[in-house]
Amino acid sequence: TSGPKSSERDYSPRSVAITGGATGIGFALAKRLGSRRDVRIAIGEPRPDRLEAGVAQLRAAGVNARGLVMDVTDPAQMERFAEFVWAEQGAADLLINNAGVPRTSPPMSRPSTPSAASPWRCAKNIPTPSPSA
Repeated sequence: TSGPKSSERDYSPRSVAITGGATGIGFALAKRLGSRRDVRIAIGEPRPDRLEAGVAQLRAAGVNARGLVMDVTDPAQMERFAEFVWAEQGAADLLINNAGVPRTSPPMSRPSTPSAASPWRCAKNIPTPSPSA
């Protein structure tokens, strides 16, 4: 076969969407990936004050950042975040699902009746592409 090996390819996303991108690891990823001037960053965060501070810090560091208040446990808000990214950036070359979900049950135990916001249900309902996609 011709062309570069997969380890030699340069994958440089131009548009990145990060849930939980206003603090911690998500913020560090947003700052690092957004350090290139041609990269647009969209972050989602449920706490408005943290979102505002995170976006302001990213912009002060020269990152082309935008943010939306959203909660990953709410499917309608996830849809709204996708629409926000599409409207602001045209698409997302890279999606980082970094948002934490508070634990409501012991680790690795399945609740008998999961609530709409339980981590088990959130993980179970994450849509994944089919192998043929």
